[in-house]
Amino acid sequence: MATQVRLISMSRGSSTSLDQPDDIQAEVYVSGSGKFCLSLHGRELCEIPPDIFSMEELNCLFLGNNSISHVPRDIRKLKNVQVLAIQDNQLPCLPPTMFSLHAMKVLEVSGNQLTELPRDVGNLKHLNQLYANRNLLSSLPDEVCSLQQLEVLGLNDNQLTSLPPGVRNLTKMKILGLDNNRLERVPKGICELDELIKLGLSGNGLKHLPAEMENLSNLRELLLNDNEIQYLPVQLYWLECLEELALSNNQLKSLSPQISRLKELRILGLNSNHLEVLPDEICELSYLETLGLDSNRLKALPEHMASLVNLKELYIGNNSIEYIPDDICILTELQIVAMTGNKIDSLPVEIANLKRVQQFGLNHNQMSHLPLGMCSMYDLQLLSLEGNRIPELPPEFSNLVHIKQLELSSNALEDFPDCLCVLVQLEYLGMNNNQVDQVPAEISHLRKLRVLLLNGNQFRELPKEICTLRKLERLGLSRNLVTKVAVEVKKLDNLTELSLNHNQFTEFPTQVCYIPNLQLLTFDQSGGPGVQALPDEISELQHVTELVLDNNNIMVLPTVMGSMSNLLHLSLANNQLMFVPESLCELPQLRSLQLQGNQLQRLPNNFGHLAKEVDLNLTGNPLTRPPTVVCDGGKVTPIGRYLKKAEQRDELLLQKMVQCVQSSITTKDVYTTVLPKLRLPKDALDVLAGMGRHAPIPDKLRVALARWRDLQPTPAAGTERLIRIFDVLDIQDILNKLKTMKIRAQQHRL
Repeated sequence: MATQVRLISMSRGSSTSLDQPDDIQAEVYVSGSGKFCLSLHGRELCEIPPDIFSMEELNCLFLGNNSISHVPRDIRKLKNVQVLAIQDNQLPCLPPTMFSLHAMKVLEVSGNQLTELPRDVGNLKHLNQLYANRNLLSSLPDEVCSLQQLEVLGLNDNQLTSLPPGVRNLTKMKILGLDNNRLERVPKGICELDELIKLGLSGNGLKHLPAEMENLSNLRELLLNDNEIQYLPVQLYWLECLEELALSNNQLKSLSPQISRLKELRILGLNSNHLEVLPDEICELSYLETLGLDSNRLKALPEHMASLVNLKELYIGNNSIEYIPDDICILTELQIVAMTGNKIDSLPVEIANLKRVQQFGLNHNQMSHLPLGMCSMYDLQLLSLEGNRIPELPPEFSNLVHIKQLELSSNALEDFPDCLCVLVQLEYLGMNNNQVDQVPAEISHLRKLRVLLLNGNQFRELPKEICTLRKLERLGLSRNLVTKVAVEVKKLDNLTELSLNHNQFTEFPTQVCYIPNLQLLTFDQSGGPGVQALPDEISELQHVTELVLDNNNIMVLPTVMGSMSNLLHLSLANNQLMFVPESLCELPQLRSLQLQGNQLQRLPNNFGHLAKEVDLNLTGNPLTRPPTVVCDGGKVTPIGRYLKKAEQRDELLLQKMVQCVQSSITTKDVYTTVLPKLRLPKDALDVLAGMGRHAPIPDKLRVALARWRDLQPTPAAGTERLIRIFDVLDIQDILNKLKTMKIRAQQHRL
């Protein structure tokens, strides 16, 4: 057990990015092996606190997962440090002084921005483990090869194309990680490291393996996934200590019968190759526990699979297998069986012997019935039968009392199987793309159900029976015939995702607005009549972050939507919207706004208040303000800039129009004709009356028009209103002046 201590040599005068130096002292502890250790992992540090460099007794320093971009020269003062971990920071280089710490045994600098390791690394003569994964290294200095105590070298996820020839001198090397680099051949020096027990070469450009690999006689794990290997040298099969051989995602077309020599093999990964046939000798690997054969070109399995008595996981998905041999049913240790994507239409009756199977995948085969033997797999927790032709489940299916995830989508079910209602451990149930139109009341027994997917069925309403599933978090009812939603849906207080796309709604179901914790609502009604309006109650969805309302006939959005402060994504594509409410532009979190395919001609003046990074789509609208050339780029900044200038121009135009009207009306007759059309409120009329009958007409008109201007929602609306007034009154001389001013303003804008 670690013990908290304080190092008495700690300097108390220097500053640190923590609150006080004492804070660092409080972090020091003694490990079980008696070493003084300090961990500042994940503290959001931008620099190494200077006080650390006075801790001369420190043996282990952990600084990972910060934002440190520089290691000070004072690091050299930590003469007793044996373990230095500074991974996942922002270091572009390592200072030479770091390599004067001769006591260092473990150096961890993974996840930085290093483009090279200094040649001084060769000074760390006692270094036992060096980790430099996830950097930008394209080469290694020769001096690395002088670290003769090195047992672990991690160089995964770099840009190495070769290793120094002297790598053969690292004779104590046991673990070498070179995954995800740019090696096109295995460096021959590696083949002389006969103490290696684990070698990672996945994710390179290897096409061939050298025969010299036979020298790696102690190798237990060989990782060669994600290369371009077409064949294996026979010498590879002589590595008789191998326990794991990973060759997935290569281009292997065959295996040698000599694979039988790998007697200790426990994991064999051959997924995503070009294998058409397996040698029978593979069945002699009696210690094999995991066999991965997904995504090959196999048409059959070897006849003597029963010899694989320790097999626990079998992956044969996405092949062309039509027949499962009876021998499979003798493999009683099996726990995971994946047969997805084959041409299997039946399973042996003896499948019931596989009592320990917990996961069984039969997706996308040709099963027309569920084998009765599967109902005896009492430990089964996950069963996937998607994409078959199963019309019903046998009553014995209720024996699978431990099942948690069941996928029955894309079958031929016409009724909801009653036997499912007793599977009280069920958490996920997928029944998409069947012909089910109702659920039994007994579904309420599924109290642990969190996901229920009923998309692509024949439901005409969201059944009230579903509303008893209080743990439900995700419900899918898209592509049905739903026209209404049960009022009890508000009881689903754990529901966060609801999909009601592609149904037959003619009115928006207000009941959904009262689901208390809903976060995602999709209501795309393409293929249906769609709704024309949204209720004000939609603002009750205060937790919704994503709202999809595409392909309806919505003309107006409720202004109360501006109160949906958590909304991140709003999609209203292909509706009939004429305008965007100003309140929508004030949503603080909005990051995606899809408005394509509507009838928008103008955007509100505050549209620029949206965040600059909003993913915006306004294509397919008859926009004039701003014009489409401004909007089609989908950028808020130029749109906001245009609208701001346009508003300034509109304000200036309205000001000039009002001045024109004031100067043009000088007689009482015209004044009394125009005044009623301004529709001023009573308080304004009282002010005018208070000015007296003999007040000059220009003064009264100035007061009236000033009050009228204050009542206009926008300057643009004011100019249109003013022109309309004089058009109705048929006062042509003033009307012509106003129209001319408007045309000139438009010409100036263009």
